[in-house]
Amino acid sequence: MGPKVSIVVPILNGARFIDRAMGYLESQTFRDFETILIVDAKSTDDTVKVAESHSDKAKIVIKNVPGSLGVSRNMGVNVARGGFIWYLDIDDRPLPNLLERMTRIQEEHDADVVGCNFIYSANIDTDYDLSKYDFKVRVMTSEEAVKARSEERFPVTAWSKIYRRSMLIDNDIEFADRFCEDIEYTYKTLNCSKKVCYTEEPLYIYYQHEKSYCMSGAQSDDRGKAEQHAYRVLEEYLSNTNSEEVNRRNALTRIRSSGHMTYRTFIQYAKSKECRWMLRRYCSDPIVLEAMWYRFFPTTYYVAIRVFFRLMYYRDGRIYTDPTGIPGLTHPKRIKKHR
Repeated sequence: MGPKVSIVVPILNGARFIDRAMGYLESQTFRDFETILIVDAKSTDDTVKVAESHSDKAKIVIKNVPGSLGVSRNMGVNVARGGFIWYLDIDDRPLPNLLERMTRIQEEHDADVVGCNFIYSANIDTDYDLSKYDFKVRVMTSEEAVKARSEERFPVTAWSKIYRRSMLIDNDIEFADRFCEDIEYTYKTLNCSKKVCYTEEPLYIYYQHEKSYCMSGAQSDDRGKAEQHAYRVLEEYLSNTNSEEVNRRNALTRIRSSGHMTYRTFIQYAKSKECRWMLRRYCSDPIVLEAMWYRFFPTTYYVAIRVFFRLMYYRDGRIYTDPTGIPGLTHPKRIKKHR
């Protein structure tokens, strides 16, 4: 019999993070897990060497085939023995009780997917005072979970969830080989689940450093285009469900996510036939004022959404779903460390 959880950790040029990440896993209060490091052979630093130094604590898989982060995760699932899968990003920080809380919730509700809240942080070692919050666990049907995701009340990130492995295999759910692979994967897993749980308790620190995907501008056009493509795919995938309201909310997500693009590419997309069709189809009856702003005054919208991303959405210390009920405003106090 295999472990309760298989932890899949893709690594590309992440040598400087490996020892720290393994330390976080060693600190987990729940111990019934295996660790699988999927090491990309294209790494140009000491990733392979450092990963192999942990071969006594983890299964090391060298990836010699082309493909993105999604391909690495798929490889991990194929060799996993656990009943549940958790995808850890090598540069982030799971709190010590993450697996204990997530597996307990799963067992209490027999859930196929369990998600957790998280904190955006510019300092991986920062601790936060969460004592004043009353965290709740939401138990949802598949349809309720898909709706919650479209309303940004459930995270799209793969690393914030544990998934029943048999559900992934039985439904042939795999990551796409492209950027923003989490979007399609999350909707597909929720759509195929019988029961989904989400804890408002932040159990994961999402490290926003200068080389992280969301903070780097080097791939902003690729990211923005990939997000648009992912939501186009989802329109067809969700067509057999009660998806009109979900697609309507996803249209709003799409125009906001296009703000990740550089200005020139953003304007090209805002004026494209595809975008205008989407706005007419999902945002004109009833009229969505934000969509009209985007349609007729794209430059001012672009400036506003970029400011929103920088000062609010990716702000250091922000909790993803706000337990106070005021979305986007909660930033817990840092705990001062005594030396």
